[in-house]
Amino acid sequence: MDRIVVNGIEYVRAQPAVSAAPAIRRIPQPKMVERKCRCCRSTFWARAADVKRGWGLYCSKSCKAIRQEARTGQYQAYQDRRDGHEGGEFTNAHQFSNEEHDCNKD
Repeated sequence: MDRIVVNGIEYVRAQPAVSAAPAIRRIPQPKMVERKCRCCRSTFWARAADVKRGWGLYCSKSCKAIRQEARTGQYQAYQDRRDGHEGGEFTNAHQFSNEEHDCNKD
């Protein structure tokens, strides 16, 4: 505390009280539910809100992808389509040639 004397009168300046750190709002943790992965059968924790939506079926994105590929076959179909174009004639070759070409000529 600081002491000040003015005209023979002693004044004491009080120090400001040290305030505690500002209160931080605590965000509650989500409710978790123990689940079993439909692909690898391992146990994992999923949010209860996600389970209620019908989510929380797989422990990871890779397990989800494995089951989705087995169910739909989309990636294999994509690979087959992509591999079918190798060695074939490229139909838009004229668009990438270095020759001057005017598609709108009369």
